[in-house]
Amino acid sequence: MEATDRIAEWIRAYLRDGRGAAALLREFGRHVRRVARPYPEAWFVGCRKDDEALDDLADRVFTTCDRQPRRRAPFLGRAPFRAYVEEAMGGRAIRYHTFYARRSLTREIMRGDYQHNVVRDPHLRWRAELFRDLREVLETVAVPRDPEARPVVWVLRGPARVPTETPEAVVAELRRRGETELASVVRALLGRLGPMTRSRLANLAAEVLPAPPAEPEDAAVVQGDPLLAAGVRRAVLAAWRELEPSDRRLLGALARGWSYDEVVAAFPEFRHKVAVTRAVTRINRHFAGRVAV
Repeated sequence: MEATDRIAEWIRAYLRDGRGAAALLREFGRHVRRVARPYPEAWFVGCRKDDEALDDLADRVFTTCDRQPRRRAPFLGRAPFRAYVEEAMGGRAIRYHTFYARRSLTREIMRGDYQHNVVRDPHLRWRAELFRDLREVLETVAVPRDPEARPVVWVLRGPARVPTETPEAVVAELRRRGETELASVVRALLGRLGPMTRSRLANLAAEVLPAPPAEPEDAAVVQGDPLLAAGVRRAVLAAWRELEPSDRRLLGALARGWSYDEVVAAFPEFRHKVAVTRAVTRINRHFAGRVAV
């Protein structure tokens, strides 16, 4: 039996007597990495897509399946592992709901991380708004080449033209012209480069259009004392690397807006709210100590 077909067996054993957790978590890590492969860094905690971030994502998917009831189908108020066993799901259905569906638990967590990053990062927020605004512009100046295809490829309205230019040359010329109107940029890109997806258009348009300036607080730090800013970043990164894995997971959960009750329910090492408070205080002192050095 292939390893991927044993996931239902491992879940049953884990719920029955706690056996197979390590093998199950390794399997989660393998599928999470496959799902995450095409996503950019903005979809991960701290806008970092490295082994640590992917391991953290796999841990959180596992914790969600183990301890967090979900209201929607097929879970219906049950933690996913419990629902999988009670519904006698096979490996294919489990992998679909956990990793690969558009509304899978993995993608749901990743969307939450992305939204958190967008709120905190003005440049990501601008990119998200640009992608959203493209929908209305495309419906005005273009049509889908095949409305049933996914992802949709957009074609400029009017007579077709054989593209002969490179994206780099077109982007460079549009930037020299100082284009600031999204509709004009979209018409030029589709007209000179040919049909493309909304995502590809968003990436190219972001290279043409002027990005928003840094927020005043960030600009003041960087312009006022860039060496100090770089030192603080290095200190914070070093402090993060020194944390225990459980402390990193705790900070990640709190950064995503989890309540203390949710943390206690999800992490067995924190048995009550006081333990969470003590851990947060200890972590704060750790970071403060590193930055003050």
